[in-house]
Amino acid sequence: LDVLRRRFDGQVTIKLAGQDVLDLGCGGGAIAATLAAAKLRVHAIDGSEAAAALTRRRLADEGLVADVRVLDVARILEAFGLDSMDWVIDNACLQCCTPEAQRDIVLQIRRVLRPGGWVYSRMAAAGSWGDGLGRRVAERCYTDIPEGPASGMGTITFMDRDAVLSLWDWLEFCGNRIVQDHRMVSEDTYSAPADATGIRPEPGGARRWWMEWIVEGRKRADG
Repeated sequence: LDVLRRRFDGQVTIKLAGQDVLDLGCGGGAIAATLAAAKLRVHAIDGSEAAAALTRRRLADEGLVADVRVLDVARILEAFGLDSMDWVIDNACLQCCTPEAQRDIVLQIRRVLRPGGWVYSRMAAAGSWGDGLGRRVAERCYTDIPEGPASGMGTITFMDRDAVLSLWDWLEFCGNRIVQDHRMVSEDTYSAPADATGIRPEPGGARRWWMEWIVEGRKRADG
């Protein structure tokens, strides 16, 4: 919701009430509930029936209403149609897809967004703890990562800045705000090679970092 507050000077309920927002990978429903409370029309999807049930329960407990569906993120265009959304929120859902799947889904995001619609996306950054670990699926894409924040998350694609720019620029998004967020998650001794993680072990134990790209962009009115 902070993203929406920045865009609309804190007047979220006044300026966004009734707009359609698609929450990709709704999980436990925290984002869906926050947006529904701000009077947006929320469409929340998750591939997990259990996650969708949690979201529905949270909304019911808070007296809120949203369209919650069990849906593969790769089917959003089929499910919602062209020019159906004012916002698409990707709270670390796309990072769990292969690069090929990301390209297809981002193309669908472009098509479901109305002209002038906004995207917010969080994506795992190259060099994060877990990059280079586990079983390689594709370039900078790994599954069965054995340790760190990505452990147990399935497939994760770690992206460098050029890959992020290519993914979104290809879709003719303009005015993107792309920044990298870092947080230290451990200072334990880390033995992975520097060329796999981008972080060399330091004397007394290396810092382990989880890094994300934060993307905010608007679809051109003619796009």
